[in-house]
Amino acid sequence: LGAGPCPAQVPVALEVAQLCALAAVFLSVLGVATALFQGRLDRLRVYFASAATVIVDIDDDAVPMVIAVARSQGRGATLAVLTDSPDRPCVAEARNAGARIVTVDFSRPESVTGLRAWRGLQRLYLLSSDPSANLSRLATITPAVRNAGAGQRIPLIVRIDDPWQAVSWRARQFGGTDTGW
Repeated sequence: LGAGPCPAQVPVALEVAQLCALAAVFLSVLGVATALFQGRLDRLRVYFASAATVIVDIDDDAVPMVIAVARSQGRGATLAVLTDSPDRPCVAEARNAGARIVTVDFSRPESVTGLRAWRGLQRLYLLSSDPSANLSRLATITPAVRNAGAGQRIPLIVRIDDPWQAVSWRARQFGGTDTGW
């Protein structure tokens, strides 16, 4: 050992193994960083989106609708899902379908209205299973969309599972007035 390492030249297999180990460590650190900052990256993508479709509060029953909306998106459009609990399996399915997940606090309206997605809004889906929550969120979002300067009418889907309540709300909401929706 006084003359140097046992083989005079390091075998190529050891060099390849060393490079693979370094690459594995680097990729795992990169994967962990991406997982930690996924929410921030999604928020940035929604922030810079020129055309956005926004889905507010999904559950397990709404996942097929989210997947269908994701498939119908154009190339430059961004699909944003606003939720207050991003750890649910239905939110993970929406992310796998290509949606950007933005965590908001629905009890604080400014966390919803302060988003920049309203300026490029193309379509709005309110898909909570609670119809009163959907209607209160629509009342919160409408001024934000108007302040963002949406000049054209925007397609709106509101989930109301009771057909009688849906017909009644539709008649009250759109009975002769121009709401922009």
